[in-house]
Amino acid sequence: MQMTTIKVSLETKKEIDKMRSHTGEPYDLVLRKVLYIARNAKRRPQLSRRAVEAIERAREEFKRGEYYTEEEARRILGI
Repeated sequence: MQMTTIKVSLETKKEIDKMRSHTGEPYDLVLRKVLYIARNAKRRPQLSRRAVEAIERAREEFKRGEYYTEEEARRILGI
């Protein structure tokens, strides 16, 4: 994959940082999620609203430590 550098204001960078699921999440992935939501918002506004709300709930749960590790999920699913 080819890469490039873009300039954003510090304010924009701070807002992007807030959208990261974790500190190691690549900016490319964060921006791809934002673009996905933006494209879908035009086509299906109600679905997009639900998706954004679900993402926000998931981020809050993650911050509170309410998640399963991969190992736990595999054990629960029996795989």
